[in-house]
Amino acid sequence: RISQHDAFPDVLRVATPHGEGAPSPTFPSVVISARAGEAVLRGAHADLGDISGAAPCMERLRDGAKVSVFAAARDAAPSSRRVPATLEEDVPGTVAELTQRLVHTRYLRGPFGPATDAIFVGNGVWRPRVGVRMTDGFLPPMPLRGAASLPPGLLPQSLPSVAVAHALRPEPGERVLDLCAAPGGKSHHLAQLMGGVGEVVAVEASEPRFRRMKAFLAPTASIECRLGDGVTFDGGGGFDRALVDAPCSASGLWPRLDWKRLTPEGVRELVEQQFALLATATREVKPGGCIVFSVCSYLPSETVGVCMRALRELPLELDPICQAAAPWLGDDS
Repeated sequence: RISQHDAFPDVLRVATPHGEGAPSPTFPSVVISARAGEAVLRGAHADLGDISGAAPCMERLRDGAKVSVFAAARDAAPSSRRVPATLEEDVPGTVAELTQRLVHTRYLRGPFGPATDAIFVGNGVWRPRVGVRMTDGFLPPMPLRGAASLPPGLLPQSLPSVAVAHALRPEPGERVLDLCAAPGGKSHHLAQLMGGVGEVVAVEASEPRFRRMKAFLAPTASIECRLGDGVTFDGGGGFDRALVDAPCSASGLWPRLDWKRLTPEGVRELVEQQFALLATATREVKPGGCIVFSVCSYLPSETVGVCMRALRELPLELDPICQAAAPWLGDDS
């Protein structure tokens, strides 16, 4: 079901209905990475490159067979029990028992890989050259598989990503800085809100991500892509607005399976990087300009903590967004 969003006139919402009841792991088992499991729970398929093992082995799975998909959620303590030569060794051959064995022994890369916690994410159909096409999950596969599958003029984007562009409120003719721009969707949206009049400077530190972003944004003449670290970026100042969609712990993303990426030391490093990016934006935006800071995190140190420190140490003032202008997402988002 497709409808126009109430708060954002430039957004079409694609509603995906939930299936009848929760699926059950009753088929031969396939193990995928934690990140791939998160994507499946958001409505993606499981690509062949994300699959690390199967019970029985993948060579024994026939094309079109139904399989149950498990995500290896996080590293677990090494098992003290003997590792069998194959998953089938000393194991009765029923599908239910093989599935139970997979969940309890939790092999990430076959029988000799490190032990992991495995979480069931849904059922699908095995395609040897493709992977698993999900058919029976907690969320049905989304029909949007990238810009190439959409009509001209439409791009897939999450509502929070849409919201930050509207919160920045760029105007035609302005210079806007996007300090952490890849993959480029927010920069593209900012240029769209400006009607293609003005300039958006999209900065990205990762060279592979920069190349993909530059190719994606190439048709948009009002966007200039620059390779460089946003912390040390020097654009000469004079920007009217800046978006700091900073790297973060992603603790606010749902669903979240791979918690090993979230550590106290890692969060502290991210907090320092976030503050440094805000300092860069402060140098680059002219007095009276606007900076929007956004992270996909619930952690106070990455949200309130960074903002309070910025208000103490940087020449910034808090600009409350009045309720009438706020980009509310709605209770059902």
